[in-house]
Amino acid sequence: MTIQTLFDSVADMAPASTDLLYNEVIAAYEEEESKITIRNLLDKVTYASPVNFRESMQTARHRWFPYKEGFSPTFVRSFLKEFVPSAGQVIFDPFSGVATTLLEASRLGYSAYGFEVSPMSYSIAKTKAMVVDASNLAAFDQWIKFFTTDSLADSSHPPDHSTVISYFEESFLSALLSVKAFFLKIPDPNIQALFRLAFLNCLERYSTHRKAGNGLKRKTRLAYGTALESPLEQVRQTIISDLNRFKADLIQEPTLAAFSLEQGSCLDEELYPEGILFDAVLTSPPYANCFDYSKIYLVELWMGDFFTNQQSQKSFRSDSLRSHVHARWPDRHSNFGHELINDQIFQFLSDQPMWSSQIPTMIKGYFDDMGRLLSILSNRCRVGATVGLVVGNSYYGSLPIATDLLLTMIGRKYSFEPVRIDIYRNVVVSSQQFIQAKHPKYMRESLVILRKI
Repeated sequence: MTIQTLFDSVADMAPASTDLLYNEVIAAYEEEESKITIRNLLDKVTYASPVNFRESMQTARHRWFPYKEGFSPTFVRSFLKEFVPSAGQVIFDPFSGVATTLLEASRLGYSAYGFEVSPMSYSIAKTKAMVVDASNLAAFDQWIKFFTTDSLADSSHPPDHSTVISYFEESFLSALLSVKAFFLKIPDPNIQALFRLAFLNCLERYSTHRKAGNGLKRKTRLAYGTALESPLEQVRQTIISDLNRFKADLIQEPTLAAFSLEQGSCLDEELYPEGILFDAVLTSPPYANCFDYSKIYLVELWMGDFFTNQQSQKSFRSDSLRSHVHARWPDRHSNFGHELINDQIFQFLSDQPMWSSQIPTMIKGYFDDMGRLLSILSNRCRVGATVGLVVGNSYYGSLPIATDLLLTMIGRKYSFEPVRIDIYRNVVVSSQQFIQAKHPKYMRESLVILRKI
């Protein structure tokens, strides 16, 4: 072997420079963008955009729980009107959340199916879909009256989680547990579910902590601190207010067309209904942004008895999409991603200093899981079916992770052609990432539209 041959051999074995890897990723993004229609709607964010949380809080049934990750009802209707013109067709949401897609689709006369892995979101969705008659409403009204005058002397056991307990002042925790003891004795499961939902609604209000980014932060000011009423009466009145709002919505719309919602992971193919092909899919998977919803909704999940021990929290995390680093998943679906992610992106991120060494593996796992979902949908969608994915891009180690473009690349592997990408708003990243960002146009939240071929 000559000296030159030896040098060439060593060069072949040497890892690609980070600059080269970065440029290869950006070049792949630009090539993909050149093949796709991209609509920039940044200056047109309205109720017809997916990201308007305010509309849900003004709409019957949707306003029952402040789920900021939920769709705008108008966005769902707009999507269905454009891509699924005939009522009676089958709509599917693999990440149903609190069932905005399913509820709106059923209101419009579609057959709707969905999965949801979170026990809390599943419970909220089933409660929102409740059907009642006059006798049910009368019984509900009677229980509100009982609650208004009851001494609330009994108490439920606190959750087996010291951190959750520490997020409440003792007097307010005691008040909340007294309320919980009351509604757990209600024999009617639907009425108990309505009380539980009102209970979940008031937890953050009377906690010392609030949701902030990927977790909870201590409040700088407590909204209830100057109230004249006792903690128990404050909590009681807040819950009565919510219960009366629920009652008003049920009187206005006592029945809904049924939809099918199962608790479980959309990556489990055995859960899918046999003999049914989907005419459209509309969903928003968790973003690859390291947000762990078992942390964000920690208080609600434990106070609401959706988690009763550490194993239930671990099981929820293991069933979830690999979108954060707070769990250790077994290697799965490794052949379903894309070579750009597995090679250039993974290698680039592995060479970057980051707050967690698990981020490169998380990113690869996220797209492996999404590839697995698209492979399942390829077999479950009719030819011509439209798939809408609302996603948010992210930045790690100065590299944009263009989830929207990466999903169009993966979609092609499973017989989905890109229709277009609609960009709705910019994604906020850390100040450090913003300074490092060389391609800020990829900091965006968008709707990816694919069609089954």
